[in-house]
Amino acid sequence: MGAELVTFETDEEFDLVAGFLKSRGIRSEYWTSGNDLGKTGTHNWFTNGRRMEINRWAPHQPDNDGGREHCVHLGYIYRSSSEIQLNDRPCSEDGASLFNFICE
Repeated sequence: MGAELVTFETDEEFDLVAGFLKSRGIRSEYWTSGNDLGKTGTHNWFTNGRRMEINRWAPHQPDNDGGREHCVHLGYIYRSSSEIQLNDRPCSEDGASLFNFICE
């Protein structure tokens, strides 16, 4: 298919996807291509290798909780969240990180 996990190169791209999901009342969480696997604390997009320049993180995120959160997802991060935002989560071996995905 030639598709890859979504990369948000601009705030406008993020807002477009978040607006689409929000307008349909979708409260699922989705993997993006963002991660800090190369260097903890430096988040890059896997698909193009560029540093994540957008700042759509949920409050107090990214936090690398437990030293094992290295992949980035989007969604309503907290139960009280009213906006779709970014968060870091374990990339694998975590039953609470079984998310959908958005490809481009």
